[in-house]
Amino acid sequence: MARKLPAALVTRLLQEGLGPRAIVEHLRVHEGVEVSPQAISTFRKRHTTVPAQHSTRRVIPWEVRPEHRSSTYRRAVLAFHRRAEGRTLTGEERRNLDHVERTLRETGQVITYHPDEGWLLVPARPGIDTGIVREPEAAMTDQAVHATTMHPTTPQHGAAAAGAAAAAGQVEAAGTRLDPWFGAYAQRAHGMRASEIRALFSVANRPEVVSLAGGMPFIQGLPLEVIGEAMRRLITTKGATALQYGSGQGDEELRERILEVVALEGITDAHPDDVVVTTGSQQALDLVTRIFVDPGDLILAEAPSYVGALGVFRSYEAEVAHIEMDAEGLIPEALERTLVEARAAGKTVKFLYTIPNYHNPAGVTLSLDRRHQVLEICRRFGVLVVEDNPYGLLGFDREPLPAMRAFDNEGVLYLGSFSKTFAPGYRVGWVIAPHAVREKLVLASESSILSPSNASQMAITTYLETCDWKGQIKAYRELYRERRDAMIGALSEHLPSATWNVPDGGFYVWVGLPEGLDARSMLPRAVTERVAYVPGTAFFYDGQGADHMRLSFCYPTPERIREGVRRLSGVVNAEADLVQLFGTHAERDEDPRDAEYPSPDLA
Repeated sequence: MARKLPAALVTRLLQEGLGPRAIVEHLRVHEGVEVSPQAISTFRKRHTTVPAQHSTRRVIPWEVRPEHRSSTYRRAVLAFHRRAEGRTLTGEERRNLDHVERTLRETGQVITYHPDEGWLLVPARPGIDTGIVREPEAAMTDQAVHATTMHPTTPQHGAAAAGAAAAAGQVEAAGTRLDPWFGAYAQRAHGMRASEIRALFSVANRPEVVSLAGGMPFIQGLPLEVIGEAMRRLITTKGATALQYGSGQGDEELRERILEVVALEGITDAHPDDVVVTTGSQQALDLVTRIFVDPGDLILAEAPSYVGALGVFRSYEAEVAHIEMDAEGLIPEALERTLVEARAAGKTVKFLYTIPNYHNPAGVTLSLDRRHQVLEICRRFGVLVVEDNPYGLLGFDREPLPAMRAFDNEGVLYLGSFSKTFAPGYRVGWVIAPHAVREKLVLASESSILSPSNASQMAITTYLETCDWKGQIKAYRELYRERRDAMIGALSEHLPSATWNVPDGGFYVWVGLPEGLDARSMLPRAVTERVAYVPGTAFFYDGQGADHMRLSFCYPTPERIREGVRRLSGVVNAEADLVQLFGTHAERDEDPRDAEYPSPDLA
């Protein structure tokens, strides 16, 4: 006969910070009670009112601010103290703590904490620092650097360890102490924190690592000698203009050329005056958000959505509601349901942000029928559509679908870019907008950058005039199709336990992991094995998506893609074995503000 669950004991163990699996083990060994982790989780939800930070205060002898509670270092310090007190660690806690201790021993550092600066790494003091943690009071005057990641390292991959340690030590080497201007920052700046993922990419970009992370076009596929000669002639003949200030709206000749490009996607009613040239479409998105969004306003975006967009929305203190997608893109019924709920809650919805073609990161395309449905719903609710379309010309098996802007010239702002179809280094994008909106965008752009680069604009114009840019896009489509096929084939061979879509254009495959695996927690181990990806959590405003990862096939060669997936499969399979042995990852206490900000590594 099973014994009754000892409620008082379970409550005490929960207050001490033990997770469900550790409590199950404790009850089995010490009390002779057999229960499931699910039973403990249910008990916790129904019978306890333990503050989220209670276990932290019991185990870590100093106060940790709420904005610092999602750090990987905090989890390591918690595990370190729990182990020192003789408490039982979960399998995930043991693995992470072992990894951190090994890394810190090799880099000669320890972890400490500052309430303003967060979790920090400081040099270990021989004979004094015997563990991985130094009490904060002893570290206040030490030079320190932000602790944003577990630097992946194993003895056989010392180069990766050295790269991570060097990346973490750049500030310290320069002699910089804790930020004296911390209290002067605007409130919104306190949410701008580099994450664990970003810091790992300082190692992931090393040549021995196969990066399946970044969305970089294959620049080597361009006719670089031809382009180089054209740029030389441009500066020789028009250098005085190219190197001077220009128009805040952008060069008129380039705006005319942009209309030739968007005509391939059915936008034939726009005028050059409707175009605002920007420093990449990232600035275009920033300008649109700047002129429309007040703090607390609601923006709708697909689930998942582009990390760069979410970073912009966060910087303007917007709220984001994610809309479900399926194989045909954004689901109109889910959009309408969210709008009804927002209206009932009295929330102001400023716009729908969507990537309808070869979505980043999901890889899906919004069907033609759904484009009309989405536009009709947004018209009915008076919601602007912001259409971000960097990949529209990069389909593998068909001609481009008409842009949403082709069906509505007043309710859609169209964002475009030359970064994916030509060269991101020139940083040239654009917005096509109605007259009144265009005027606001120009004023906002002039107040921040005066004018986009004349040299970059004239270089793009020269390329469009003198090179076979349509033929180049066709060549890119074939090249990326080959690489997509290499990735899908490698996934089928090496990772049959995962799920994925087969994109018919763009740069990305959205991979679902086997049950119980956490892409974010797994990333340091992946980089240790010399392969990188972007965890799905980067693409959700609220920290969801840990069971997915984005893989990019645009930049590595087919051979490197196959090798990268092979390495990744070893990491996934090893992690799956550990999960099967120890159980799933402990529930992460993510802070929704602790998210990715735009960077070239994640674009």
